[in-house]
Amino acid sequence: MASSLARRRNYKNVNDSRVNKNLLALVIIGGLLFIGYISFPPKLVKTKAFIDSDESLRSNDIAESQPVRLLLASHGRIMWYSPHDGITAVLHEGQGVHYGTFPGRTSDAGKLESVWVVLRPHNWHPKTTAEVLLELDAASGQELSRVQIPSRHTHDAVRVGDNIYICNTDEGSILQLSYPTMKMVRAVPLFTKKQHINTLAPQHDGKVWAMLHNMGRSSIVRADLSSEKPLIEVQISDVGEKAHGLVRWNGGFIILNSDNAALVWVKGLTEGSSSKESMGQVKQLWKDEGKHGKFLKGLAVIDEIAYFGVSEFSARSQRADAGMDSELAAYDLKKEVLLWRRRVPTRGLLNVISAPQLGQDSTYSAVYTTSPSTDGKRRHVESLEQERGGKWREGKAGGDEAGKNSLAQSAQERRTALVADGRVAGAMEKLQELGYPAFVGGYWESGLPFLDIHAKASPTAWKAGIQLPLTMVNISQLQSLMKGMPKQMWEEGEQAKTNAVIGGRKSNTQMYKPGVKAMYLMFSDRSIDHTFRFPYYNYFKDAIEPIINQVLGPGQLDKVVRMQFAYMPPEVSAIKVHRDTGGYATKAHRIHIPVLTNPQVTFEVCPVLDRRTRGAHFDVTDDIIKPGDCLPIPMEEGMVFELNNRVLHRVTNASPLDRVQLVVDVAEEPRSPKDVSPGAECQYIQARVVCQDTSSLKSP
Repeated sequence: MASSLARRRNYKNVNDSRVNKNLLALVIIGGLLFIGYISFPPKLVKTKAFIDSDESLRSNDIAESQPVRLLLASHGRIMWYSPHDGITAVLHEGQGVHYGTFPGRTSDAGKLESVWVVLRPHNWHPKTTAEVLLELDAASGQELSRVQIPSRHTHDAVRVGDNIYICNTDEGSILQLSYPTMKMVRAVPLFTKKQHINTLAPQHDGKVWAMLHNMGRSSIVRADLSSEKPLIEVQISDVGEKAHGLVRWNGGFIILNSDNAALVWVKGLTEGSSSKESMGQVKQLWKDEGKHGKFLKGLAVIDEIAYFGVSEFSARSQRADAGMDSELAAYDLKKEVLLWRRRVPTRGLLNVISAPQLGQDSTYSAVYTTSPSTDGKRRHVESLEQERGGKWREGKAGGDEAGKNSLAQSAQERRTALVADGRVAGAMEKLQELGYPAFVGGYWESGLPFLDIHAKASPTAWKAGIQLPLTMVNISQLQSLMKGMPKQMWEEGEQAKTNAVIGGRKSNTQMYKPGVKAMYLMFSDRSIDHTFRFPYYNYFKDAIEPIINQVLGPGQLDKVVRMQFAYMPPEVSAIKVHRDTGGYATKAHRIHIPVLTNPQVTFEVCPVLDRRTRGAHFDVTDDIIKPGDCLPIPMEEGMVFELNNRVLHRVTNASPLDRVQLVVDVAEEPRSPKDVSPGAECQYIQARVVCQDTSSLKSP
């Protein structure tokens, strides 16, 4: 009995000892974790507004929101914010007020590596007057460089190519710096302090749009900084009260009527107008109807969604209050509906919203991602997130899906580089300025966009836009085939034996395309329901299919309904002004790929002439063209672009060289093509194409 009790006491002592040791270990571990937490606080935080399922969830936005990351600059901090999951990642805080942002360094693969932000002291009893441009690592927030700028009360800083423009609000000037040296080029004093210039939207031609707050009734002006004596060219007056934001969209600007808490669209320059000043034609899209005063500031347009800041109206002295968080709202510009509105931890007044990973112009032009949506209308591919070492956020991409993502990312990177080219960007800006911006209706599997087919098919076809640059492709193999093939392959007699011919089109060709020769690889009837593949397709197949895969995405070749080469011999051929009217124009997308071209080939689009003559009871010919009716669009060998062929256009080859263009019509839904035998003749019979000796195409 005694020995039994002794064993029990001994067992209890051992247990007590173990418990004491475990408790001591837990205390030590807990202390270490606490020290680690206060020393290295986590930057990734899911916001309470998102978790609490506020108004944003009631609008069912989570299922439809785009996985885009926004860079928010406020009086308290600059941080990444992901609308689709509410995660924030603070890059910088505690040293002043954050304003204009623009992209800095990128990797060879096109990944954003750094961002620049204006950092200035609070304008309420500041302790210093020094204002700087701060370069931060885009992932960690580490300060990479700091450049002091000769500006006072800076409200915006933007980048276009190798130029930086800074909004020197207090002194009423625009500063121009050279990127990446950040050396001062010049200061252009065009405004007064009271005009309170606060937002810039530069063009590639040295002209800059600017928002003048005016401490009241605001106006938009365009300044020409390219001349020796800079001047204000035009002014659009009365666009709002104490307005902010200036994003080019749909032939005008999305802006914030800040003092009236309204999101509005302002019509751009009237086509052909010579007036230097006009009253703003404003359409109110959304307005806060709450009882408490709200103030709107911070704006970006991404994938046709306007993201903007909604803040409590507060005295200037309170705008850096760490306890004041702004709201972020998302408004669908196509559907004209507010998607959601939620509070985000800005720690002060929200000033600027951007997406620098999507381009230099994310604060002053509508931009697009390659991210997916569930509504099937915007078929993007998953975008590469910047955080966590650049890994895919879901971490599930693998095999074929990973290959598609990689291809789409590559296509989008090439498109980003293409639209940043000076000539291309300048042409796009000119079309947008005239009221013909590209109206994106959706995306190919590659992630590249296409024009809205419904707008294109309408009587006002120009509303779909005129030209949509897509990407650059390697056409060296195709060029080698083209230069090395027998010249007689262009002749109709040879094609009647070794390819196939289409009867009933000779008069149309002679009228509008004198001297131009065509080589058909695929053709369709007017409805594009029945498609045919010609023998010459196989001659170019190995060179063409990789190009189509890059543009449309793998496995999308069956969406091609027509494909041809247009050959313009030197100095003896022209494509006269015309518009296409068949089903291939109203139901398909016309994609151009220049194969052989040179600067003496001129491709012009004529939207002004199109609008003037639409519905006219006479033939539209080149001899009625007036100055300003047409404008050239840029192109070079390998540059892929979609053309709205429902709008008047023309081409001339004034060079001593051959010009060859690959022209492809693509439907949004697949077709089942049929092979055509060599020597077959195809005829239109009651709007249908009937070809002799055709056989059903067998799937490989």
